[in-house]
Amino acid sequence: MTPEQKQDNELIQIKVDNGPESSGVRTQFLKRMVKFVDLLNIPIKLLYYAPYHSKYNPIEGCWGIIDQHWNGGGEAC
Repeated sequence: MTPEQKQDNELIQIKVDNGPESSGVRTQFLKRMVKFVDLLNIPIKLLYYAPYHSKYNPIEGCWGIIDQHWNGGGEAC
């Protein structure tokens, strides 16, 4: 990031699903996030979706539309 871009960003928020790959108990995930924060030198806030609530995850709506399209109805996103 350029110094100007860093100045514009005080905090980065990352939306994360609550799956096992991004769980807070996954040490590799946390290690990589710490490395990422150190690289950017900007604080990061992880926003976890509620478990089993795919309706809050924006990509899930797109998957539903694609599924309908593949099954012969609706338009793909």
